[in-house]
Amino acid sequence: MTIVFTLDHTFRAASPSALLAAYFDPEHLAMLDAATGVGARTVRESIDDGINRVCTWQLTTLQALPWFVRRLVTGGRLTYLETVRWRRSDPALALSNVCELLGGQVRIEAVYQLAPAGERLIHQRFAGAASSDIKLVGERVARATVDQLARAMPTMTECTQRWLDRRRAE
Repeated sequence: MTIVFTLDHTFRAASPSALLAAYFDPEHLAMLDAATGVGARTVRESIDDGINRVCTWQLTTLQALPWFVRRLVTGGRLTYLETVRWRRSDPALALSNVCELLGGQVRIEAVYQLAPAGERLIHQRFAGAASSDIKLVGERVARATVDQLARAMPTMTECTQRWLDRRRAE
């Protein structure tokens, strides 16, 4: 089952590339992780050939899984692989999140598309789909994934804006 979503936000930023760079910055990622309950972020792949930038991280949440699932997962915490791809000539990032629980049957595929929205304003449209291949409860899991993402987005955009403001002040 697949649930489509679109989340919009306008940032105060010098340019789309300044905002896109945030998604690869270790300080920015640490701020996001602390604010959203990610306990560990481990780089699995990092490629930057000057034209394309691709990073894959394994993320582990701080919150323990429910007791009935915890015994099925090493460490009792949700882990997922997050891959971000940026073709430097495009004002967009492609994002893929694949939950390692149940062999990747829960995932998000989305694009952060950026466009100027006025002087020092960049509009971000985060659009994509969450899907779950889990029998009987797939739609519920996909919908819960989108709901959680929508609840977390204000916190994530606030962290990103603080990071951008800090950079501008330097």
